Amino acid sequence: MGRAYLLWITTLLLGLLGFRIVESQSTGPPIGGLNASTSISSNGTTLFSSGNVSNPTQTSTGLSPLVALTTSSSGTNLTTSSPLTTTPKATFNSSVSASTNLTCGQNEEVSNCLPCEQSCDSAVRNITTICINDLCFNDGPQFCDCSVAKGFARDFNGKCIPHSQCPIPGCPSGQEWSKGPCDGTCEVPQPNCTLFNCSFPGCACKPGYVRFYGQCIPQAMCPPRREDRCGGCPAGKTCSHHEGYFFHRDRKPQCQWYNPCGFEVEEIDTYGPDK
Repeated sequence: MGRAYLLWITTLLLGLLGFRIVESQSTGPPIGGLNASTSISSNGTTLFSSGNVSNPTQTSTGLSPLVALTTSSSGTNLTTSSPLTTTPKATFNSSVSASTNLTCGQNEEVSNCLPCEQSCDSAVRNITTICINDLCFNDGPQFCDCSVAKGFARDFNGKCIPHSQCPIPGCPSGQEWSKGPCDGTCEVPQPNCTLFNCSFPGCACKPGYVRFYGQCIPQAMCPPRREDRCGGCPAGKTCSHHEGYFFHRDRKPQCQWYNPCGFEVEEIDTYGPDK
């Protein structure tokens, strides 16, 4: 009984000594949420000091080991415990870590915050799409995924190909694809294209063709002009052209049936009397 009591007193004193050693080594800020406790192991009892566990000194392997007291059948030893480690919160920087477990396909690259990737349709038609992923600008989770690499576009089969390999959209008869169509008409065969901002790619009339009521026809097939001779028409009367003819004024046209950029416009005063 006396020997057991002496062993208990020795254990208590060494436990207090371990507490003072841990306290003297504590130079860094405490790790919130980690409290010391008493744990039982297979070879004895491991005693830690009560209260918050501190972070004494940062090392390359983690936190400095803490002093612990282990009692076993062979005696009482003053040992050190395993280093405490914490799991950092996952974050995404401007560049993706090499350890990211994400494999992209050919001509694809990892993107932290996905933009609107370019498709062949948007690449050929030069369409600018404003796409903002709200997750990139608030506290929501960010994610990694694969997006087409610069200079490439995703075709209709989902494959990333160079812009030059994107198929050209088909055009109706008498038309061809153009980066900036500026079509003439039967009335104005050679329009001044510099007066218009024709920066929208689309179908344009082939050389030798002009646009007539939305269709591209050979210029030789334009109906003959009927000059305006309506200056003497009675008040309230209008002139009309014969079948197979179209109206033409020998002055600056007041309207166009089809403007050079390819958008249909409303006809204004096409058949009214000359003024």
